[in-house]
Amino acid sequence: MCFTRHSRIEVPNKVILREVWAEINGTIEGMDDITVENKGELYIWAYANSDTYNQGEIKATNISVRAGGKFEPLAVPERQMKVFVKRLVINGNGYVRTNNLQLNATNVTIDLSGKYFSCKLEPFTIFFYSCSFINLYI
Repeated sequence: MCFTRHSRIEVPNKVILREVWAEINGTIEGMDDITVENKGELYIWAYANSDTYNQGEIKATNISVRAGGKFEPLAVPERQMKVFVKRLVINGNGYVRTNNLQLNATNVTIDLSGKYFSCKLEPFTIFFYSCSFINLYI
């Protein structure tokens, strides 16, 4: 499923993507607890936003990327992606890739074999803003 720029989608507060993919470029209402697992893929571009936030700003309480799940918050040339989350967990064989992300989190956990990639054509940029607790199991 693909939601284009300037579109609006209302979804439940708890969303689980399993064996499906979603690409979001519009306004998201709901989706506070996000789980991506088992061949599920979620691509959120910086044209998207959580309701009442600016373009490129996504807010959630929990984001969990479990085994086989892929989450890609992606910037566009004119806008950095910003994610505001209380808890981000990347379990073993979970995959997160971004190209320019400002992560505002209370707790970040990356398990052994959890994959987090941040790449940018310009100098490497990853921001962990306001992260009070980071667990890295490498």
